[in-house]
Formats: sequence, structure tokens, C-alpha cells
Amino acid sequence: MDENKLSESETLQENANTANTDDTLDKTEQTSTQSEQTAEENPSSNAVKLSLEKKPPHPRKNGKRRKKKKFTIPLRFALVCIALVALAIGGLFYIFNYDKISDIGKENAVFSAEYNISARNDFSPVGRSVYYCSKDGMQLLNKSGSTVWTDTYSMTAPVMLCDGNYAAVADDKGRQLIVYNTGGRLYAVSTSGAITSFAINAKGNSAVIYQNNAESDYNVDIYSPAGEILSQGRYVIEDGIPTCVDVSNDGKYFSVGFIDIKNLKAQSSISFYYTDKNSAKSANNSDGMFSAINLGTDIIATLRFMPDNSCMAFTDKYMANIGGGNTKTYVQNWKQEYTNKPVAMSIISEQYIALGFGESLEFSSNDGSELANTVHFYNYRNGKEVGSASVQAEITSLNGAFDSCIIGCGNSFTAVDIRGKKLWSYSALQQINKLMFYTRSNKVLMATANKLSLYNIKNGSVLVEKDTDIEEEGNTEATTEAATEAVTEAAS
Repeated sequence: MDENKLSESETLQENANTANTDDTLDKTEQTSTQSEQTAEENPSSNAVKLSLEKKPPHPRKNGKRRKKKKFTIPLRFALVCIALVALAIGGLFYIFNYDKISDIGKENAVFSAEYNISARNDFSPVGRSVYYCSKDGMQLLNKSGSTVWTDTYSMTAPVMLCDGNYAAVADDKGRQLIVYNTGGRLYAVSTSGAITSFAINAKGNSAVIYQNNAESDYNVDIYSPAGEILSQGRYVIEDGIPTCVDVSNDGKYFSVGFIDIKNLKAQSSISFYYTDKNSAKSANNSDGMFSAINLGTDIIATLRFMPDNSCMAFTDKYMANIGGGNTKTYVQNWKQEYTNKPVAMSIISEQYIALGFGESLEFSSNDGSELANTVHFYNYRNGKEVGSASVQAEITSLNGAFDSCIIGCGNSFTAVDIRGKKLWSYSALQQINKLMFYTRSNKVLMATANKLSLYNIKNGSVLVEKDTDIEEEGNTEATTEAATEAVTEAAS
């Protein structure tokens, strides 16, 4: 939708009496004036220009023709016209209108702590549906925003992870893990200690790390898509603390990252295990471990298995690809070192890795000025960079899909493809808790403090949030439009 600023001007109505004498007519002509109302045109090729023109008067007897006259229209009426025009051509966005959002809208869009991402509520697209996780339960929303099903639970600080059609929810420091697919709840797991980390893969396998108390050893459990226990391991705390875990896409292997803090300098390592007991028997040790990599003082941050069963390892100084295919090949395939501090990461289309960089690392000889506030895209199979993009502020989030990525810098967002080509941008006034692709790169889900909206955005658009008052007693759609109206300023 294009925003046009309308300025009002007074128009004098000609009062001519053709029955009067020529002297009276000439005097009337000298006192007639004309004022045109103009709208500041947007650079967009789709800019909307509003004008209401009066039909031109008949030619004068002396052959001269009067200039066209334009009437002004009230500003409020003009804005309504703009909205109607946008809706007539398909609209800029659709509003998800389910019960929680509707209630908030009817209450003058007052922010609710129960509908606040900072309170651990979260959303994640899955096909044409959306998982909605809150402290009271999980919902699946369809493409029109209606609730397909609801599953209730009680968690203080739920955390949701998704892979493929599956979602896993666990309470931070709690003792319950619940796994879902688009049909509803699949299984629930209860642990004897506080959960410190967990994972889900695209088949529905899950992994959970927990500790019974602050002095006890750690446990790592692996579950099948049916919720059956596949592997249980106990890890002595003196040998290293398990901090991250992941399960391979085919469910055959899992990896665990350890950090050993008993020395002056922390050291870390990665171990790879079989999930099924029969394969574990072929390993040279009792816990089914078939490979291990020592990272030295490079601290492991997270692990992620890829489609070919290779594992991406992200440390504080570099990322590396390990293994894949035959278990005998679980060694490092390639490594990409950082010169700047990695501040955000996203896996895109199971093929590319997006890394956002901040200030230069202390150990780097490079001043890092060229890489600060940049995002680089890598092919996970060979580690080669395929594209990059730069932004004007510190990167706070990356959200990738469909060979594209949304770069978040506070409340300013820029969408680019993996080659670095800019697709669109959006600047918000209110806090945006999450901005993510829906079914393609020009359909975007936006979660604010009190609502979830679905937008259609044309490539080349520059969007800004309109600063308007929230209507009293407005419905969800009217309130959302008044509070968060994204207007196309430019399209190329």
C-alpha cells in the first residue's frame, strides 16, 4: 500500500452570470481563482495518486478555455480511499484472526504478557500452517489463522525447536519434553532432572540432556519418533559437561558437544554415537561412540546434522563440517575461520549456512572493519561462500528459508537472497519479536507484542510502519492496520 500525503487548499467557486453585461463578466473573470490539490508522489511505480476533478467548463466565446478545476477531499476520507484501493488489488497483508489475537484487539490492543515473545511464546511456520507455542499449550493454525488443534500443558518458560514437520517443546530447566507433528501430540518425555538442552530432527527423533542436581553427572537420552528410548548415556561431570546435542536426519547417529572446565583454560570436544543398540555393539566402547574430535581451546557452541548425515560444528572461532555417509569418514571435511565475532546463524533450505558478523575478534590480525555488520552465505557441502550482504547497523537476528534470509537489526529488517541481492526492507516503530518467511520469500509472518500478521510483500519494496493511534473498540483487523500498517514507499 502506498502512503500519500495530501495537502488541503481552498477552492473558490466561480460565480459567473452569463446574463449580465460584458463589463460584469470581465470583472468576474478577474476575481476567479483556481487552487489545485497535489499529492506528493512516491517513487514507486505503483504509487497511488488521488484527485477528484470537476469536468472542464465549456469553451469561452472568445476561444479561450478555462483551466481544469480540482476539489480537495478530507484527509480522513482520502486515507480510507487508499485502503479500499489496496484491498481491491489484493491488499498488502492478511491478518491472522484467531481467538487470542481477537481478544487482545477488542481490548484496545493492550499488550498482554501472555502474548509476548519475551515471555517465551513462539511461532514457527510449517508448510501452510503455523505452530503457536505458549506457556499454556501448543496450537496449530491453518493458512487463514483458524485453530486446527490445541494441546494443553503448563510450562513456566517453554522453548520450541522445529525441524521439518516436527516441533519439540521443553520447559527451560524443567523436566518435560513434548514432541508434535501437524497432526498433534506424538509423545511426551519426563526426565528425572532439569533439562539443559534438547534437539529434534526431521523424522521426529528427539534428544535431551538433563542433570539431576548441580553436583550430579549428566544424562543424554535419545528417543524414536514413537517416543521409545533408543539410547541412554551417563556422562561423568569431571570428563566434560555435555552442552549441545543433535540427531542425524535418518535417526542413526547422534552427536554431543562437551566442554571441560577442570583446567585453567576450557577445552571442548565432539563425540559421535550410534542410536540403535545393535549398531552400538560394533563400536569399540560400551556407550556406542564411533568417532570423536578434540577441539582444544576452541569452544563448541552448537551442532547441526545436515541431509547427507555430515555434522556442522559451530565454535567461537570457526565453523566446520564433519563426517557424512560412511561412519568411518567422520573426520573434519573443511573449516571456515572467523575474523569477526559471529552474532547470528541460520540454516537455509538445508543447503546453505548464513552467518552474521559483528566486531573483530581479539585474536584476529584483521581489524574486521570490512566484515562488521555483514552476512555471509556458505554452501555446507564444501564451505565455499556463495554471496554476502551488508547492513547499516548491528545484526540481531537471521531467519532463513527459500534460499533467502531476513536480516534483523533491532526493528529494521532487510530480506536478501543467498547471493546478497536485496529483496525488500521493513522499518518498524513498535517492537517486532519475530519476522519470518511463510510459504515463500514474499510472504512474511510478523509477531509483535500482541498480534500475529501475515503480509504479502513485493520484491523491491521499502516498507515503513505508520505511526497512528490505535482505534478504540476496534476489531482485530482494524486495530492491526492502525497499529502496524506497512506502506510501500518504493518498488524497483
